Amino acid sequence: MLERGHILLTWPLAKEPTVVFRGKITCRQINDHRRKNLNYEGLVSGGRGVVSRVDEGTYTLLREDGHMWSFDLKSKRLNGEYRIVQSDRGDKDVWHFVSGG
Repeated sequence: MLERGHILLTWPLAKEPTVVFRGKITCRQINDHRRKNLNYEGLVSGGRGVVSRVDEGTYTLLREDGHMWSFDLKSKRLNGEYRIVQSDRGDKDVWHFVSGG
């Protein structure tokens, strides 16, 4: 989740990144969440899964153009420059979490 104003932009990752993560992980953009959901962990309504916090920290947005978010992440596990990039394969909801600039 990336906090932007009063909403949380959300891309659940297909797998958990390692501490020394390099490469990319597929993710899907889902509906924005309200800020009050930032600290929620537990069952998702309608039997859609479980929310668990993998990491937490702050980010500085470096660039955003609607199809790509580039940011500097300072967190407990991941630190450095990362991107969330929309896939160019036709499905607008498929994105990739990518390490490095």
